[in-house]
Amino acid sequence: MTENNAKALQTIVVDDEWLIRKELISLLTAYDQINIVGEASNVDEAIQLVENIDPDLIFLDIQMPGRTGFHLLESIPQTFDVIFISGYDHMIQQAHQYNAIDYLTKPIDKKRLALAVNKALEKRVFS
Repeated sequence: MTENNAKALQTIVVDDEWLIRKELISLLTAYDQINIVGEASNVDEAIQLVENIDPDLIFLDIQMPGRTGFHLLESIPQTFDVIFISGYDHMIQQAHQYNAIDYLTKPIDKKRLALAVNKALEKRVFS
């Protein structure tokens, strides 16, 4: 881990769609302040990652087979920030009940991603 990554937000990407995860991870490599430390394709994998890594930030899909991203947040103590990613915009209100930093719709727009990342970084600076 470089010194730059030591200050970066330790980040996990959770989405059941492999291609979406890879695209998002690729887009996030543009940000030195984001260090991808894991990825998961479902809630069970995500819970294990969170327990092992203790991330600062999770990009979290809502609709996944089995359990939703909301189930993840209800299953473990939320010591991390969340940016929801979803193919649907009708869940925005419910997402805000979980103190989400932002809510991105698929496909991920680079400008919207930049705004969401900046919100996460600003929150860390001021908290």
